[in-house]
Amino acid sequence: MAEAVKKTKKTKVLLEETRKRKRLSDKVRGRTRINIGPVFARWRELKEEEGCPTDADLAVMLLDYYQKRQVTSTPSKATHSQVPQLLVSSVSEDSDRDDIPVQGVQPLEAQEVDVLEASIDMDERWTKHSFCEDRDSSDEDYVPFLQIRPGGQDVIEQLQEISMDEAVIDVTLPTFPENDVSDIPESNKVVSEDDIVGKNASIVYHENLKTLATYLKLPIERCNKINKVTGRACSAGPPFEVNLKTRATGVILEWICPFGHTLWRWISQPLLKYGMQGGDFMLAINILLSGNNYRKIALLFQYMQMGMVNESTFFKIQDAYCIEPVEQFWQKIKADVINSLKEKDEVVVLGDGRMDSPGHCAQYCTYTTIEQDTRDIVHIVSVDKRETNRNSVIMEKECFIRKMDALLPEIHVTEVVTDAHPQIFALLNPERGKYKAQGLKHSLDIWHAAKNLGKKIRRAGTVRDQSDLLPWIKDIVNHFWYCAKQAYSEEQFKFLKLKWHALLHHVRNQHTWSTGCCEHEPLGDRIQEKPWIKQGSATHQALTAIVLDKRWLKDVGKFITFR
Repeated sequence: MAEAVKKTKKTKVLLEETRKRKRLSDKVRGRTRINIGPVFARWRELKEEEGCPTDADLAVMLLDYYQKRQVTSTPSKATHSQVPQLLVSSVSEDSDRDDIPVQGVQPLEAQEVDVLEASIDMDERWTKHSFCEDRDSSDEDYVPFLQIRPGGQDVIEQLQEISMDEAVIDVTLPTFPENDVSDIPESNKVVSEDDIVGKNASIVYHENLKTLATYLKLPIERCNKINKVTGRACSAGPPFEVNLKTRATGVILEWICPFGHTLWRWISQPLLKYGMQGGDFMLAINILLSGNNYRKIALLFQYMQMGMVNESTFFKIQDAYCIEPVEQFWQKIKADVINSLKEKDEVVVLGDGRMDSPGHCAQYCTYTTIEQDTRDIVHIVSVDKRETNRNSVIMEKECFIRKMDALLPEIHVTEVVTDAHPQIFALLNPERGKYKAQGLKHSLDIWHAAKNLGKKIRRAGTVRDQSDLLPWIKDIVNHFWYCAKQAYSEEQFKFLKLKWHALLHHVRNQHTWSTGCCEHEPLGDRIQEKPWIKQGSATHQALTAIVLDKRWLKDVGKFITFR
C-alpha cells in the first residue's frame, strides 16, 4: 500500500514538472510568433520561389536584403519599428489598411518584409476560441495569436496540411470605432412587471466577468470627481481599476481611478423601487410558486458557490408579495371547480390529512379534498394546534368537520372516501354520526387498506415459528386487492367474504373444499417457490386470526366501491 502511494506521488510530481517545463517552453516560443495577416499566401509563394526550406531561412534572407538596401539607399523618415506595425494586422489599429505605403518601405512585390519566425504546435492550435493562457503581459513586444477550432471533423480533413515550420495563423480582429458612447448608461430599473417577468437569465462566473470588464474601455478620459475639501477636480487618467463585489445573487462592478474615486458602477440585475435586485426578488417568489423549499435551494446554491437571497428576505418577500396573490388565485380556481360540480347529481370526494412527520412537532394539519372523477382539488383547510387546545389527536377530525361544513351547502356530496381514522368513522356513522341526516356513504381507501394489511402480516411473520408467513405477504395483499375489485356492489358483499376466506385453503395447498374452490388454473407439477403452510401450525393460526378478524370483516363492506 505504501509503495503504491509513493508511486502515485512520484507520478504526480513528474507530471507537474512536465507541465511546468511545457509552460516555460510555450512562453519562449510564443515570443517568436507573428501574424502576417492577409499576405500569408504571398509569403508562401516567395518562400517556394527562393527555395527556402523554413520560414526562418526566408526571414533571414529578407532581413539581410533589407539591411543592404538601407545602407545603399537614402535614409527614410520612417523608423524601423514602423515595419512590423504594418505587418501585424491582427492587433494593429489599421489592421484593414495593409495597402497603405510607409515612407522608406517598398511594397511586398519588392520582397521587402520584416517577419519573425512563426512556429506553432499543431496539436495545440485547435483549441476553442481563446487567447494563449501563458502569455507574458509584461513583454510589450509580445503579440497574442487567436486560436480557432473548426466546427467539425469534416472541416479539419479538408484543410491543407501545413508543416511545423510553415504554420502561420491568419486572423484579423475587427476594429471598433472609438468613443461610440458619449455617456455612461445608468442601471436598468424595474418600472412595471413586464420589465422583470419572463426575462432570460444565465449563470456567469466572476473570473469571466472580470476579464470582460478589464478589457472594456470606458468613455471617460479623465476622472472629474470634485474634492469636497479643496474644490478641485481629480484629473487621474486610465488605467482604471475594476473591483467586483457580490450582492446576494447579483454582482456589482466598479471602475475606480488611482485616487479611489468610483467612476461607474454596473449592476448585473435590474433594480426595483427600493433598491432590491430583480433576480433576488424573482428567485424568492419562484421558490414558493414552484413548491420548492428555501433551505434545499440555498444548499444547492452553496454547493455551486453562488450567492443566495437571505432567509429573512425570502420570508419578507413571501409575506408581502406572494400570500395574497396566491390566495386570490386559489379562490378563483376553487370557485370554478365548485360551479362545475354543482351540475352533478352525485359527487364523490376523497380526503386525507397531512401533519408533520413522526418525531417532530405536529403544529399544523392540512386536509386536502379532491373529486373522484376529475381529480380536481375542491377544498383545502389548515388547522393550528392552538385551535384545538393543543391537542394534536383531534386536529384531523377538526379539519374534516370544517371541510364538510363548507362543501355540503355548495355541492351534493353522496360518498366520502377517507382512511381508517376512528374519529372520522364516528362522524360518518349512519346511526349516531354527526352527518347521519345527509345519508352519506363512507368508503375506505383501498390503498391504505392494502398497506395496513401488509403491515399486519409482516408483524406476525417476525414472531418465532411464523416466518413462513413472510413469503406470502405480496400474494395475500394482491388477493385482497382482487377481491375488493370484483365485489363492486352490495349484492357482491357476501361473495367478497367467500373469496377472502378462500385464502386460508389456498396457502395449505387445498384448492377445492366443500363450499367452493380456487379460481386459478390447476397447478399441476409446477414448482412452488413459497413453502405451503401446514394446517394447525402457528403460522396458519396467525394468518387465520388476521383473515377472520371481526373488525376487519366489518369494514370490508367499505371497500366494495374500490376507491
